[in-house]
Amino acid sequence: MNLTPGATSIVCMLSIVILSTVNCFTALAQEPAPKRVMVEIQKKDATTLKGKLLGIARDTVRFLDADNRERRIAMKDIRNIEYVDSLSVRSQWFDSPNTTRYLLTNSGVPLRKKDIVIQATYVVLASVQYGLSDRVSIGGGTELFTHSTYYLNTKVNLVNHAKYKFSAGASYYRLPKEFLTDVYNDDIRNLGMLTAASTWGGENHHLTLGAGYIVTEGTLTPPIVTLSGTTRIGKHFGLVTENWFLFVGEKQVELPVLLSLGLRYISKRSSLDFALFTDHKFNDLNMFPYVGYALRLRK
Repeated sequence: MNLTPGATSIVCMLSIVILSTVNCFTALAQEPAPKRVMVEIQKKDATTLKGKLLGIARDTVRFLDADNRERRIAMKDIRNIEYVDSLSVRSQWFDSPNTTRYLLTNSGVPLRKKDIVIQATYVVLASVQYGLSDRVSIGGGTELFTHSTYYLNTKVNLVNHAKYKFSAGASYYRLPKEFLTDVYNDDIRNLGMLTAASTWGGENHHLTLGAGYIVTEGTLTPPIVTLSGTTRIGKHFGLVTENWFLFVGEKQVELPVLLSLGLRYISKRSSLDFALFTDHKFNDLNMFPYVGYALRLRK
């Protein structure tokens, strides 16, 4: 078939357009898919979610959670979005299962809703904590062999910002006979405690200033002040310290202090603590060990 010079020009132009379009689509198809960014989403109801960001459209965030399920959250329900550096070693760490407790005292970090923490101290003292909501938890514990000692407690989170948390709590203790006496040498069997804790920092590194008041026979004793902290030094290890400042009467008497430093082994669901307590004189004879275990069952 013979074409006129005009028709030939048109065919050539169409061929160029078609080839250019095919090459464009081929190049797009060969481009790698954009890398999904890891994010930590902090909601206004104190819930924290981690996953891969898929996109933001029409005031809605789409992302894949830890179970690889796509979820959507309205922007109005989000307090903050933090982008996790994928090149950082810390981004490869799993969440610590023990953020609510140091050795014997609690941090201001609340237990998540429906999470359960099972704890054992010196093997013989066991307790269970349960998150009623993202701000309120309840729990109790006992001595496993004789059951002569048990306690009940509750904890309420009042402030839950990204880097600062404040919680208050109350506990009731039933003590064994002749374990504790008052100034009149009367046996104290029932004991109450009111506590408060302010925590600064993130999940892997935080510092807590706490205070506790013991209530016996309707009398409020002078405060017990604690300064505790933990820092994660690796994927499976962290350092933990808990220090008690005891008061007697209306003022401190020679600053009675209990100091401690310990090592925490961290796995995905549990932690194991080993620490040494001593007094302010740092006398080797006054050192005593601490061993504790915590297992966290997440919802």
